[in-house]
Amino acid sequence: MTDNNQNELDPFEEMEMDIDLDEQPRAPTPGLIEEDDFAYLHEDEEPPKPTDPTVDAYLVYKDKYDDLVKELLVAVREDNKKREMAIRKELPGIKDIMNLLKKSRDTEDRPRLYKKDIPQLSIKGHASEPFSDRPFESAKHFIREFELVLSSAKVNIEEEWEYWIQCAIHYQQLAWFTENLRNKNFTWLEAQKKIINAYDQMEPRLFAGMNLLKTKMSHNETVQDFRIRFQKMVTDAG
Repeated sequence: MTDNNQNELDPFEEMEMDIDLDEQPRAPTPGLIEEDDFAYLHEDEEPPKPTDPTVDAYLVYKDKYDDLVKELLVAVREDNKKREMAIRKELPGIKDIMNLLKKSRDTEDRPRLYKKDIPQLSIKGHASEPFSDRPFESAKHFIREFELVLSSAKVNIEEEWEYWIQCAIHYQQLAWFTENLRNKNFTWLEAQKKIINAYDQMEPRLFAGMNLLKTKMSHNETVQDFRIRFQKMVTDAG
């Protein structure tokens, strides 16, 4: 074998590599694990809903109430009169707090209702007609609209009709409201009858009859249109 062959490297010969480890780039040392590092695992999850203090308080009192009821049964079974009386005295107070919390929650969930949302008690042919740009055909039409507005706002009509009905009445007719409806302890059905009797009597018919006598055909109205309108006015006049 020649010297040239001896100088060739044997590909199978183990080579020593002189590497200075201090000069090689190092992988970054991992730091503390943060919650954001795993955020991708929860991308499809809905965010947690915030807790409701009112609901939380209600549940606390409900648990307390349930526990006392169980204790009451034990006291009755063991004929522990003293403990039984103490529990019976405590239960109504907790129940009252639960009812207040529930009512508060129901009020928060209810859509807000404002005076401007309430339809005006203005009836065609009645003295109340000028008080609105859109008077109703009758008191019954008004009542239906009034009920729809209150029910859409989740208002208990039977309990709150008196408060909201005065918002529907023009101040010039509040004397009628005070005399006939206010603080009378009427049910809503009884109040409806009072309103209908006051606003849907002969006055609207008389007004409609007078308008019938003054009816004229307008210049841009066809004979057929005028006939239909006239027939409707006759029907309204009774």
